[in-house]
Amino acid sequence: MSVHSIRRPPSPGQLLVLGAIVLATVMAGHASASQTQVEGASHSQPAAADAWPTAARSHARTVALRWSAKVPATARLGAEPPGRCRRLDGRHAACPIAIAILASDGARQRPWRCSATVRVARTGDQLAGQRTDTRCTPFPPPSAVPEPAAALGTAFALDANGDTACLPASDGRVTCVMRYAAPTAERCTGAASVPLRRPARSIALGAPVCRALRLQHDE
Repeated sequence: MSVHSIRRPPSPGQLLVLGAIVLATVMAGHASASQTQVEGASHSQPAAADAWPTAARSHARTVALRWSAKVPATARLGAEPPGRCRRLDGRHAACPIAIAILASDGARQRPWRCSATVRVARTGDQLAGQRTDTRCTPFPPPSAVPEPAAALGTAFALDANGDTACLPASDGRVTCVMRYAAPTAERCTGAASVPLRRPARSIALGAPVCRALRLQHDE
């Protein structure tokens, strides 16, 4: 099954807005590294040796949710489920995470997927994680003939029908965004994580971002 993953150069306006969002979250992540360790310790469970790096995946999800929460609500589409973590050694693991956001160039908002790696470390029963290698990719234009499983899973997760575009994620999943007209006379953009082999298990990444239809002069 094919998934569209076209990369298009962003406009200068998009770069400024997207750069501001990513830079703010990256700087916040580095600036609060010690705080992340304390918070991670308070929410983590003891990580038995035979459960490593499974325990790291749960902590990576917490990091992804915090990352997404730092994005303004008007641009936040949600955090993906973290991918399988790779064991680095007995105390460290690397876990892939990603969030979906909207970036504005001044005329309209466009969806992007920002991915990163969380390096999770454990000391006794405490876990701490730091996000690294952040990169962002714009979603391609909606396909005239979308991949069937991706389109079905997105519609199921968002309970809506509209224009869908997808990018590859991890563990056999794709992350898709859909633009659709809501019954509330709003134009909405939502994001979903879709396992291509089991689209019925697709999940919405977060609440959709909606605007009144009368404001959508660019569509």
